[in-house]
Amino acid sequence: MKKPKENYPLALGYLFKSYSLKSQIGDSHDLAMTLVHILNIRDKVLGLAEFKGVASLVYSQLPPKTQNQIPFKEFLKEPTYRVEPKTGRNASCVCGSGKKFKNCHGME
Repeated sequence: MKKPKENYPLALGYLFKSYSLKSQIGDSHDLAMTLVHILNIRDKVLGLAEFKGVASLVYSQLPPKTQNQIPFKEFLKEPTYRVEPKTGRNASCVCGSGKKFKNCHGME
């Protein structure tokens, strides 16, 4: 029986091809779902370091027409996380003016 991680190059190949096709036909909902699956493999299963190696190998084996449809460098970026909670529209502004955020810096 194969180890589960041995199947991820095959899965990524199918997901990359699916992403390419869905971007060509303009199916934004399914494109977003495919993106979620790719990012889940990156963040929850393989980790960024291992994903870079596996995804680079899979991407290099795709035809150039398919490669052009995939924002590959975006998949290799470190995910960003919010450190502080988002300021609500009706909260006091962070600048200390006493105004609501939506009437002060929320409009910029």
